[in-house]
Amino acid sequence: GSRGQYLLDLTVDDTVAPQVVRVNDLPADGVTATLLPGEFSVVFDEDLLPSTVTLADAFDLRHTGDDGLFGTGDDTVYNLTVTPSYSLGSSVRMSIRDQELISGDYQFTVGGVVADVAGNTLDGNGDTIAGDPYTQSFTVALPESLKATFESESNSGTGNATPLALATN
Repeated sequence: GSRGQYLLDLTVDDTVAPQVVRVNDLPADGVTATLLPGEFSVVFDEDLLPSTVTLADAFDLRHTGDDGLFGTGDDTVYNLTVTPSYSLGSSVRMSIRDQELISGDYQFTVGGVVADVAGNTLDGNGDTIAGDPYTQSFTVALPESLKATFESESNSGTGNATPLALATN
């Protein structure tokens, strides 16, 4: 029979920007909750480039200050830690560290700097244009009797611990 050799030179380009599918364990956009969890995860529709997950502008959780506006100088910005450290996958788990939780309006943002393994930056608002952030705003209404403080992992001794006041009846 006849024999032939066929060569195929093919290049596949991924030009589709990643998107946030959901944020687990944070209140949904526009919802009021009575407590903010210490950990939550963000699920994306594809694997991310690990170096972009650790960028300073990758993730942001903030509480409005007295002016009631996000992005102003009186906001309380929460320290988020990716735990465990991210290597690959479509989910990023985070812990909230070191700040007191108070009642009020919060906004979680995934920055437009987060990119997939092909280098496409986030399409945060679903308009098929890469590079814009994803935002989720919600309200926390803590019961009057509750005040929560997250301790950092560096707090390994009683000297640095937050004192707890115990009430007795």
